[in-house]
Amino acid sequence: MTSIRYNPHEEPDEDEEKTLDQYVHEHGAECVADVADIAIGTNEKRVTNTENFLVDRYVEYEVETTIRIGSSIDAKLPPTFTVFRRYSDFEALRTCLVVSHPSVIVPPLPEKVVNVVWKNGTPELDKFNDDLIGHRRCAFQTFLVRVSKHSVLSAHPKYHDFLTRDYDFKVLMSGVEMKSDSFFKQLSATIGLKKPDKRFLELKTYADALEESTKEVIDVRRKVGFKRLQIYKLFADLAKQFNDWSGIEPEMGDCLQSASHRLDGLAGLVQGFSEQDETQFGEPMKEYQLYADAMRSVAKKGEIVQYECEQTEQVLHSKVKAKADFEKDPNALSFSSLKAKLFGGGPSIEERRKEHEQIVKKAEESVERAQEELSSFVSQSERDMETFHRQKREDIKRVLIADAKLQLELNRKSLSAWRNLKETFHSC
Repeated sequence: MTSIRYNPHEEPDEDEEKTLDQYVHEHGAECVADVADIAIGTNEKRVTNTENFLVDRYVEYEVETTIRIGSSIDAKLPPTFTVFRRYSDFEALRTCLVVSHPSVIVPPLPEKVVNVVWKNGTPELDKFNDDLIGHRRCAFQTFLVRVSKHSVLSAHPKYHDFLTRDYDFKVLMSGVEMKSDSFFKQLSATIGLKKPDKRFLELKTYADALEESTKEVIDVRRKVGFKRLQIYKLFADLAKQFNDWSGIEPEMGDCLQSASHRLDGLAGLVQGFSEQDETQFGEPMKEYQLYADAMRSVAKKGEIVQYECEQTEQVLHSKVKAKADFEKDPNALSFSSLKAKLFGGGPSIEERRKEHEQIVKKAEESVERAQEELSSFVSQSERDMETFHRQKREDIKRVLIADAKLQLELNRKSLSAWRNLKETFHSC
């Protein structure tokens, strides 16, 4: 299979190479996932010196985007794009998607600090740790695949750049608006709303509940996993005791030695099981715990849009009132009339009436635009929430079924080990 890596110091000739966006549109695809597969391949550990003479240690992940349909060796766009991205590049991409599509629940990224159950609950791992790298590789692939299946997010030009252009992503992001709403603006919207939309309140409430529920499930499962690990490790201690005992029992020595080997095998079951359990259960649950922030972000932005709509409505109300007051008494003292009396001239009553009408019209147009923006935001967020719930139900169902199968497998192997031990003891 052919692949391409662009020269990071040389801009591509856009006239010669078909873009990923063109591929999507040529085949009438709704999203990138309809035409391409995305996978995280190998990783490269790098240590470089910065301009400030500091050492920058980071890991780059190989991102491969393979075109599935219509690809051939004669195609202008190669079947596979290969780029390398680091953690900060993924952060920049996600921030760009959040700012560009505030009504969409953007999938989360993995945490920078990872708890690893089978490593005795280590609170933090070095960025070059193989367990952390493996965890991030899986999480990064999940993130990119989820975005590729979203018709809105996967259409973003910077997402296409991220997948296909092997340049410094910070350079590719230059000039892109990356600022989110300030804390003061969010606080003003939360406090200043006269009639908070219950849909945004319900979304925040659900996000908090989902975060708490998944956190509790993860915490309990980690306790169970750690205790199980301790129990199975005790079987290894028991195996050692049987082995030592066999040395002083000539008649039962072979039997005790055999039991020692079987107990060692029983103790070894849990190591691979714990790692598989974390991959199949812990990581998916953690992803949905992190989804809570994404939902809260949508709710907060919705409140800001609603607050801005209310502000434009208040402005319109004040302008309509000013116009009504003028109609009641055109000769009433005002700033413009006082200025005319002091300096002479000034607009006539009819001109002032037209001015009031124009001001009210502009305010009405502003309200109409704000209401349309709010309506569009609510519609998009509701559609995205429905999609999220469908995805969540399918994922959680799959995770729970896989977990039940894994538990059954461990218990089957444990039961088989104990049956063999029983037969061993019968032969003594």
